[in-house]
Amino acid sequence: TGGTTGGTTGGTSTGGTTGGTTKPSTTTTQSKTTAAKVKKGRSYKVNGSMYKVTKVATKSAKGTVTLQKAKNVKNFTVPKTVKLADGKQYKVTVIGAQAFKGSKIRTVTIGANVTTIKANAFKGSKATKVILKTMLLKKAKVKGSLKGSKVKNVSVKVGKASQNKKFVKTYKKIFTKAVAGKKVTVS
Repeated sequence: TGGTTGGTTGGTSTGGTTGGTTKPSTTTTQSKTTAAKVKKGRSYKVNGSMYKVTKVATKSAKGTVTLQKAKNVKNFTVPKTVKLADGKQYKVTVIGAQAFKGSKIRTVTIGANVTTIKANAFKGSKATKVILKTMLLKKAKVKGSLKGSKVKNVSVKVGKASQNKKFVKTYKKIFTKAVAGKKVTVS
């Protein structure tokens, strides 16, 4: 009995047996506690980047998040989705203001679910190239996004060559000094 008591009072158990008695495993308890409740308006860190929940995921639909602060790496990709503490997938739909500020990021790849790039998103960053994989950007949703940035090139890689060509034309009208806040080359 001394072995059983010592194994359970420490807060962990091995799931083995002592004297014919099976010790309970704590792995099921741990998985329940890690599935934390995600709340709208709260920020969560995923792979070194901060995301703010704008819509909580349900059983039938993915939630949405805003990228608030990107991980400080040379090449950063804004993912299509992220998995939060509740174990559900959340679409990354917005890049927040100054999300890349003060980072060593040189190239940013923007995922397919991004619909909005907030004003000053690239302000104070060292990024010089942006790669777009999204087909969802509109003029009103990128207003002032490149203002105060070092971005020189915006590359369009949304899919097949014909799609890329079509969106290069579209994005040339959007990523202008008047709209995005800085003159860049769109290719």
